[in-house]
Amino acid sequence: MLFHEPTMAIMAATIHGVLALALLLTIRRRSELPGGGLFALGMGLVAGALVLLVAAMLLGFAPGFVLFNTLAVMGFVAFLEGVRAFEGGRPRHWLILLLGGIAFAVSAGFSGAGVAESIRVSAVSLILVVVSGAIALRVLEPGTADEQPARLLVLLAALGVGVIFCARIASAWMPGLLETHGAQTRAICYVGVSAMAVLLTLGFVLWSNLRLASQLARLARIDDLTGFANRLSLTECLARQHARAQRNGKSYSLVILNIDRFESIDGGFGTVTGDRVIAEVARRILAEVRADDVCARFTADEFCILLPDSSRGDALHFAERLHRAIGAAPVELADGSIAISASIGVADSEEGLRPHETVRRADLALAAARQQGGNRVVRWLPPIEVPQMSAMGFDSGPLTSFLRSGSGA
Repeated sequence: MLFHEPTMAIMAATIHGVLALALLLTIRRRSELPGGGLFALGMGLVAGALVLLVAAMLLGFAPGFVLFNTLAVMGFVAFLEGVRAFEGGRPRHWLILLLGGIAFAVSAGFSGAGVAESIRVSAVSLILVVVSGAIALRVLEPGTADEQPARLLVLLAALGVGVIFCARIASAWMPGLLETHGAQTRAICYVGVSAMAVLLTLGFVLWSNLRLASQLARLARIDDLTGFANRLSLTECLARQHARAQRNGKSYSLVILNIDRFESIDGGFGTVTGDRVIAEVARRILAEVRADDVCARFTADEFCILLPDSSRGDALHFAERLHRAIGAAPVELADGSIAISASIGVADSEEGLRPHETVRRADLALAAARQQGGNRVVRWLPPIEVPQMSAMGFDSGPLTSFLRSGSGA
């Protein structure tokens, strides 16, 4: 005999048990992993099902075959709901119990041999085909390019399970295609399903790692309150835009703004209100920019907008329009409203001017706007120098301080 059925069942049970343990350890280290608990539950259920199957074959445990079908179906439904949870959906725990109950009823009601066994095999296999197809459909939904290798592994595993149980259904009603109820066929089925389970687990773990890496990369470059780029991200965008401007000869512009009196708002009304004001200003900025403009936040009240391929007049007109939009209406709060305004500095790139020097000019224009009382737009024109600003309690801004060392050169 090429495959010894009990040996194959023991091997499959061991593989599923190890995978369940590995997933549980992964979940303990990363409790935020959505769907991980359901994947571990699925592996545990399938491992338990195979243990009961071995007990039925070697020890004559009569209910083992019925419980094997029941737990195996529940395990694969748990896989499906794990993928659903990982993709942001709400897991349907009731579905695990429902389809497990159906498998139990079918297995117990058609426990005989011959036609009854063919019906039992077909019904349970059909449930598993439908579940694996549902997993494949979930994986085929649009996702990020970075996650495609992991999605492909999960897809191949789901399709592999579907093919195995489609063959089981076909062989039940097409004599001679396969020895449906033979030990060899069942042993091959155990091996195939175990291989697909390994592939499914590897795919899920890889998927979760790629998702986490993508989130960390995003957090490293995105301000979480506004969704805008952060200082590092804008510095990179500015360097790319500067190189592009040198190639095509088109200028770009920078607009830097501060929310007027923000320290009083944040200190007097609390950080929750301060965050509400920041988020609303970000929303108003976003409503005015073009699709290829880059918006960034650097400190609590400082924003910067990079305007690619922008002429001198375009940047000033944009800044004036943005100034009106920010101050057009107060920020509504639960118990009232707060009037807001902004001071804005504008600077244009010039041939031979390094990126951080353009930033410095916009920063100085902003400082001049604040020195003049705020709530206005100032465009950098030579000579704007504000040597007395620090002594007056102002600063030229953290953006210039960051880039002054040459980070943007």
